[in-house]
Amino acid sequence: MSMSRSKCFVVGVVMILATAVILLAMGRIPICDCGYVLLWTPADDFAGSSQHIADWYTLSHIIHGFLFYWFLWLLFRRHS
Repeated sequence: MSMSRSKCFVVGVVMILATAVILLAMGRIPICDCGYVLLWTPADDFAGSSQHIADWYTLSHIIHGFLFYWFLWLLFRRHS
């Protein structure tokens, strides 16, 4: 069973919106307390560093995302 591109897009947008609503309901703020968003923040020792676009852990998150996708693709392609 495969989904069309438009359904995948809609599911992705709904997941992002649901995550945003849950985080806001938990009291998390959407951007740093400093009031601005940086493209890259080299510091990992201040409270708002994870609320900027990229930081020291961004490359690790990208690599792990590809690895998990590849592993699950291998696992589920055998079952279809």
